[in-house]
Amino acid sequence: MVDRLKMALLSHSCSHSLRLNIYISSLEHYVRSCLSSLTFAHRFLSIQITTALRTRFVNDIYSVILSDSSRLSRMSDNNPVKNDVQNFDRKCLKKTNTAEKNTLPTKEDIEQEKKATQGSK
Repeated sequence: MVDRLKMALLSHSCSHSLRLNIYISSLEHYVRSCLSSLTFAHRFLSIQITTALRTRFVNDIYSVILSDSSRLSRMSDNNPVKNDVQNFDRKCLKKTNTAEKNTLPTKEDIEQEKKATQGSK
C-alpha cells in the first residue's frame, strides 16, 4: 500500500519530489511504527488472553477435583457396606479344612516329563 502511494505521488508531480520523498518516508515510518505497535499490542493481548484462559482452565479443573474428592470422602463415610466390612468380626468365622483339587506337579514329575519328551524326539 505504501509503495503504491509512493509511486502515485512521485508520478503525479516531479517538481515536489524532495518534499514528497520526505513526506513519504515519514508516512512509511508512521505506518511501520503503527504496525509494530499493533503487533506488540496483539502479542501482549494474546499472552494475556492465553494466561487468562489457562488460569480459568486450571481453576475449573481444581474446583472439579476438589468437588470430586469431597464427594468421594462423603460417600466413603456414609457407605454402609464399607463400614460393615471394616467393622466385621472375624472371630465369628468357622475354620475349615481346605484340600487342593488340582495340585501342582512336583519337580521330579516335571523332570520326568522333560526326559520323556526329549527321548521321544
